[in-house]
Amino acid sequence: MNGGSENATYFFQFGYLQEEGALKFTGYDRYNLRSNVTVDVNDWLTIGENAGLTYSEDYGDQSNNNEATVISDVYRMQPIVPIYDIMGAYGGTRASNTGNGTNGLWSLDFNQYDQTNGIDLSGSVFANADVTENIRLRTNVGFNYSGNDIKDYTYVQVAHAERDQFDGLTEAANFSRQWNWTEYRRIYEYVCGCTRCYSAGGS
Repeated sequence: MNGGSENATYFFQFGYLQEEGALKFTGYDRYNLRSNVTVDVNDWLTIGENAGLTYSEDYGDQSNNNEATVISDVYRMQPIVPIYDIMGAYGGTRASNTGNGTNGLWSLDFNQYDQTNGIDLSGSVFANADVTENIRLRTNVGFNYSGNDIKDYTYVQVAHAERDQFDGLTEAANFSRQWNWTEYRRIYEYVCGCTRCYSAGGS
């Protein structure tokens, strides 16, 4: 959505992305919002902002590229080990000489409620001022904030060769923020019909 008037312009954008993972109970959702606004306050002052906000949800099995991933468990599991045993429970490697792989379907089913949520906000606000005919000033303040929280459930798989002793829940969160302030000055000098420009900036 965009529009404006003689003294102002605006632009807003909203987006949504939903991706279903290749593995059971995994996926990724993302929401994003973008805005840009510029306003001519008067003949010599212009102010504006641009900002972007993103929120994401990554859910399901969160294992990384190591031997404990669902994919690696598929090819590490002995062919003799069934997905379910004769009692209908998840099959595993508790029997001798069947390796130490984890039942991949068990991992997907019991990690379906694991989730990582993330948020990111970044943008800037600025002001341009034509103080005189020959002097132009600009100031800009930029900012960035990002954070995420993680929830990881762990369960004991009774049929696993290297099973844990207790069920558990791990929660973690972290965030970071930064900002910067930049000033910019431009001075025009007219000498003998020629224009010279002197610029200086700092942050």
